[in-house]
Amino acid sequence: MYQDFAIDMITKDDGPALQNLAQSVGWNFTTGHTNLFISPAGKMFGYRFEGNLVTSAGIYIYNSTLASLGVVIVHSDFQRKGLGKSIVKHCLIEAERVGAPVMLVATEQGFPLYESIGFQTIGNIHRFEVNKPLRHMKVNEFFEVNHVGADDLNELIALDETVFGANRSELYTVLFANIERGYLIRNAKNNVIGFGFGVRRNNVLVVGPIVADSQDVALALVENFVSGWSGSVRIDIPSQKEDFMKVLLTYGFEEKMISPVMILNAQELSGERDQLYGIVDPVFG
Repeated sequence: MYQDFAIDMITKDDGPALQNLAQSVGWNFTTGHTNLFISPAGKMFGYRFEGNLVTSAGIYIYNSTLASLGVVIVHSDFQRKGLGKSIVKHCLIEAERVGAPVMLVATEQGFPLYESIGFQTIGNIHRFEVNKPLRHMKVNEFFEVNHVGADDLNELIALDETVFGANRSELYTVLFANIERGYLIRNAKNNVIGFGFGVRRNNVLVVGPIVADSQDVALALVENFVSGWSGSVRIDIPSQKEDFMKVLLTYGFEEKMISPVMILNAQELSGERDQLYGIVDPVFG
């Protein structure tokens, strides 16, 4: 069935080809997307037909603790040939080698495929967007918000490991190199109690992760991202943060999409996820 297709690694040189593949299914990948997705943070594979990239999938392995599956695309002209399931299984073999359970954020089109493989739904991610807030955000406490610097990175990686439940140092190194801006908040003991990154995607600032020890800290971070940006701001929020989402709605944010969070070879996600107010990206978990 696959004799006319060749599977291999997707590399940096394939950035334009990945953008074209995404465009075939109505997705708009910027160079910023491809810089993050095709990076040392994970491995990407694809089928080629007559030299052209016609499928893609990425597996981002965080040691044996957890892996994230994403960027699963099948060109519109090559769908319903089993290529999607085949490329996904190829990625899952990579995770099996280190014994890592696999999570993903599913699209509507991909959900039946993942369910057929054995993934189970354990929650949702809610996409919120705003052009400009209706009014100034009210935060119950005053927080001194500072820009993230290179010297802060190791501390942020350690905090993310506590919250996410896996070490994502390679991802953070790549992410930090591509951020438009980043903010953090420290307490009186100089410990980080909240931080967030923002990556530019055309005129959209994609904010994530947002890690905070309270809702007020998370709101203070969001206020800084929104107030310093002239375009739209997007945040992907775990379903557990209902109160946070309700507050954002009062400031002009709109819920644009709800996507299932699915997992394979585990029952739940690890980490202290009550401090996670926004994920990095659906691709990375």
